Amino acid sequence: MEPLLLLREANKRGESVVLEGDNIVFKGANKSFPRDFATAYFPSRGREKQPYTLEVVWFLFQHADKSFREYVSECVRAGVNRVQIIDSRDLIAFFRGELDTCAGIKASTDAEERFSEKRSLSAPEGQRKKDSDSAIRDALSQEHEQQTISSLLASKERNFKYLVEEIKRLRKESKEQVSSVQTESKTSKKQQMDPRGDRYSIREDMFYRENIGAEVDELGINPSGRFGLSSTNSGTSLNGTRMMTSKETSASIVQSANLKENVPKKQMKNMTPIIVVPSGYNSLINILNAPEFLEKGNFVPWQSLKAQGIASVSWSVKIKHTSSASQPPIEYQIINNTSRLSSEDWKRVCAVVCSGAQWQFKGWPYPGTAELFADVRGFYFYYDDEQIDPNIRGWVVKCLPISRNKRHLDYSVALEFWRTLEAHIKSRKPHLKV
Repeated sequence: MEPLLLLREANKRGESVVLEGDNIVFKGANKSFPRDFATAYFPSRGREKQPYTLEVVWFLFQHADKSFREYVSECVRAGVNRVQIIDSRDLIAFFRGELDTCAGIKASTDAEERFSEKRSLSAPEGQRKKDSDSAIRDALSQEHEQQTISSLLASKERNFKYLVEEIKRLRKESKEQVSSVQTESKTSKKQQMDPRGDRYSIREDMFYRENIGAEVDELGINPSGRFGLSSTNSGTSLNGTRMMTSKETSASIVQSANLKENVPKKQMKNMTPIIVVPSGYNSLINILNAPEFLEKGNFVPWQSLKAQGIASVSWSVKIKHTSSASQPPIEYQIINNTSRLSSEDWKRVCAVVCSGAQWQFKGWPYPGTAELFADVRGFYFYYDDEQIDPNIRGWVVKCLPISRNKRHLDYSVALEFWRTLEAHIKSRKPHLKV
């Protein structure tokens, strides 16, 4: 009989169950089992779910009247594994006869297998073979393939042929769609059949565009018309109308092509920003040293340049500056003579280097300095050990100090100049190409 049932009967009859050596002895039933005998009671939690041994179940049976905390303390003291609290309640109720069975009790137990093995050994040979086959079938029916993380991750078949076929199918569909769209586009753009026949079905418009340089419509030629008469042509036909001579035709074609080439050039406007510097020598920056300072960030006093023989240059000098916001360099024009500027050129004036004298702005198209510096950004350069000109203090200009001896500071001053100027152009003169 299963030890669990023997414990239930012993509790019902009040019989003693004791531990003698390595065996659990049932006095009333006169039976004994090894203390490590696997019972039919399995834990409800845990990965391995090994059945409780008879010693563990018997120890719970001995302390069934104690609280679970006291029971755990006794297990620790005796060195016996404990029954989980969720399993102990049902097992104690089973011992006391309150439950007929428990969820953790399984019908097939090690004890029954051992007893059946003993019975099979004492049974006839034919019966033993029959029982053995039956046991094998039962074992195979309950067999589960052992799997680990490595075995689950290992692919049984590494064949991705179906993916290749799917990609080919998608590519084929994509090509068919593109081909259908191109066919529809060609059909929609296809010209009407030439009434003169297929022998004249050539692209006259492309011929005139590539060889003459003008469109057919601009030349007044009808490619689908007949060779013959036109009321607007020069020359005389059989019915009195005039026809165009070959020389006149060639001349008109060339003239139309030249007109077409010249139109874009006339429409192009100069959008180069203009920076005005003082024309005299009463300012730190003038037409002599402005290009070197603004383009390279290197300040050279104009007195030194004059001593080197560079006494005069053109009234206009062009420099290039690479903006922080754009990679290609931007061309700027530096001038010192505003009398040569037209009304269109004044729209390109974006900055002026002030000398401090009011007469510098004589003849400028502004009623006063307030309107001037609202449209054109003013700058004033001075040595850092000198005072700012009193006239400059009343104007809205950017004052930039230059050191007499510390040339490594020149580059930062030039950067501040360009940063201020570019911000002004973007806000006040966005039409300039900056």
